[in-house]
Amino acid sequence: MTSEPPMVECRLDLPDLREQRERYRTLGRSVEHAERVPGALTVHFADDVDQTLLERTLEIERGCCAFFTIDHDRAHRSIRVGVDHPDQDPALDALAFALGTGVEDR
Repeated sequence: MTSEPPMVECRLDLPDLREQRERYRTLGRSVEHAERVPGALTVHFADDVDQTLLERTLEIERGCCAFFTIDHDRAHRSIRVGVDHPDQDPALDALAFALGTGVEDR
């Protein structure tokens, strides 16, 4: 018997979701490179990325979307966001879009 994948659900209400989207838009201005593969989105930021904003954004993301696995490499100014189930993959596309990366699933 196979188990159902967990629901992809964001716990933010509409005003908080708008604020999170704005944080991603701001961070998107510092994206140097992004790679999207099935199950993961990796983003590399420029030197000018606001690390405090990035950390706050990731903290909120961990709290609202617990299905994401989020790794932040501060020294290399990069993040890797992953999902465990293929049904959750579209949430990664939403993050890529919010950051304005223009990457698509490969």
